[in-house]
Amino acid sequence: MANRPVDLTENQVKRLGGLYRQERQGPKQPTHIPVIPATHTILEVKLLDDLDSPDEPDEPTECEANVYRGADEDWGPHTIQGQQEKVKVKNRNPDFSAAEDDFILVIRINGEWRPMSGGGGGFALAVLKAGDSISKRSGNTPGQGTVTLEKYSDGSIEELEKTVTVYNNFKSTIDTESDEDEDEEPQDIYIQMTKAFGKWWVTGVDCADDEEE
Repeated sequence: MANRPVDLTENQVKRLGGLYRQERQGPKQPTHIPVIPATHTILEVKLLDDLDSPDEPDEPTECEANVYRGADEDWGPHTIQGQQEKVKVKNRNPDFSAAEDDFILVIRINGEWRPMSGGGGGFALAVLKAGDSISKRSGNTPGQGTVTLEKYSDGSIEELEKTVTVYNNFKSTIDTESDEDEDEEPQDIYIQMTKAFGKWWVTGVDCADDEEE
């Protein structure tokens, strides 16, 4: 019985032949490949805090940033259902740092928003408050102190409610006391700083208020 010939109709032969060819060739490939819309992979953002440079790529620093979209008159911070759109920026580049309120570009890599470029913020103004000082460099160790940041707005410079640590690579202490008159009250002095290696560094010192002409 097992070797008995089976009579097949013409349609059955064609159907069996088609199944045999499909098995040898594999599943039929689609002639049209659907295109999946791409999401934004590069964003323009404004940092909400300082983004320091990491010591090593596997020890990234991070901070939140507001997303800006649009162009011309429509450019500005983007909201979703009344909430500011934000992303968390993760910096793995030891040679990159940026300051609060800087505008930078970020790119999506391996599920992280990483900085591509900076938009300024390499220079800043600050006040060394009366009675405070910035220690001098000792050997290969820079001095440091705490200063209050300032910003330029509407034609004038105003003080911010934020302090930062500034490093001093000069071999002299920066203080607010007068070198000529020990009885004179200490005065606020102004500091110019630049950002490098993820730190603020003293680049210049201005006079105290009572010495201005």
